[in-house]
Amino acid sequence: MTQKHNILLTNQAKQPKLNSNDVPCDGIVEVRAHMRGGVPVRAYTRSCGYHPPHSQDQMVSSDFKINRQTAYMTRKLLKPILEQVIELANHGNQLFLDIMRDKMKHVYGCLEEAISLIGRGSIYVRSPGKMSPQEIAEHTEKLIEVSVDDIFMQEGFIPYPYLDTKAKKTIGVGHLVDKNDPDMKLFRMQNGRVGAEITDESEKRACFQRMEDAAKLYTKTIIDPKTGKEDYICTTLPSRQEAMKNLGFGWSETYAREVLKQDIETKIRDIRDHVATLGLEFFDLPLAQQRVLLDCRFNMGSHFTLSLEKRTSKTRSWPKFTRHMLDHSIIGMMNEIQSNDVAERRNLWRQAVLALAQLETWEKTYEFQ
Repeated sequence: MTQKHNILLTNQAKQPKLNSNDVPCDGIVEVRAHMRGGVPVRAYTRSCGYHPPHSQDQMVSSDFKINRQTAYMTRKLLKPILEQVIELANHGNQLFLDIMRDKMKHVYGCLEEAISLIGRGSIYVRSPGKMSPQEIAEHTEKLIEVSVDDIFMQEGFIPYPYLDTKAKKTIGVGHLVDKNDPDMKLFRMQNGRVGAEITDESEKRACFQRMEDAAKLYTKTIIDPKTGKEDYICTTLPSRQEAMKNLGFGWSETYAREVLKQDIETKIRDIRDHVATLGLEFFDLPLAQQRVLLDCRFNMGSHFTLSLEKRTSKTRSWPKFTRHMLDHSIIGMMNEIQSNDVAERRNLWRQAVLALAQLETWEKTYEFQ
């Protein structure tokens, strides 16, 4: 005996004709034929009598393809340019500043044009505290890996102790010297070459004392006009601090990198907690944006404060940058990342890496590599 078929149309096919406010279907209605006796469902489709084949969904799909192609071509055009700017900035040659500025003007124009056509893309940022310890560890390791070379290039490696512009005793890659740190290693140096580690504690104390005495030669006391308090500055470039060079001890590059990794890990926890005060999960931001925020926090410390409050002498907040960050506006952040405390090449580096963050956002939005 031939079995009967129960033909069940989808709800969309049963409903009355849609009005202009309803979202149309895709022009196709699925028809399911259920066989009795437990026979699996088989399905086929037929044309919908209520809508033409070229539906709104198909138009949206077409727009997505066009936007995806635009994002892909913009990325293909700009990424090599941005990598050139980053490379020039890392080498620190002031002769290339005009070249870097011209390239970044071109980048700005292309990004603004592309954003006006396809938007900024989508980014999903969770509220703080949603990541598992394993996720945090993985993201931290990844950021450390890419940031070591970033900061090594931007800060520069100096093997001997020196004074920075704030007259703070520094060594290696921007690491502050702490004579009370029992884990800090010192290595003998002769004619600029690093030798064996100094393990004798009395000898290490003598080294620190010589450093204190030499530092006084380059330290100048001033009165801060804003606070009226005494402050200290150093007006001599590290390369010309001969007394510091000739102390006879310093760091090897290998050890400087080890310490830098530890410093970066500490700063990552610091900036992640800081971003959490804005209700954002730091590790959900584009990796390139993480690099810039970490670089700013590493270089400026608490002077890089993400807050909407107006900047004062006590609170060095960045309200405009913070507002653009909350809006996920990369162009806005690029415009506000300028700092007078760093060299122009470093500002250009930050702008270029932020531009990479916009490309990264498009890559995730439109799923291309």
